[in-house]
Amino acid sequence: IGVDKTDYDSVKREFNDYLDATHNIFQQLSTPIAVFNNEQVLTFFNKAYQMLFDFDMKFLSHQPSISEILDDLR
Repeated sequence: IGVDKTDYDSVKREFNDYLDATHNIFQQLSTPIAVFNNEQVLTFFNKAYQMLFDFDMKFLSHQPSISEILDDLR
């Protein structure tokens, strides 16, 4: 049995291109952006967000929870 996944691969490639483009746009914005998932864990941030609160990049790169971020701000 063979399954033609040509359409799937094409859509997946287009979606990944869209995500990459969106990521690049968000990184270049001067507006701070932080995105948290449903478990309240940081999944995305841009340089403006890091600079706004003078966060350590290592801290943000480890995907802290929102409570860890608030503790760090205190």
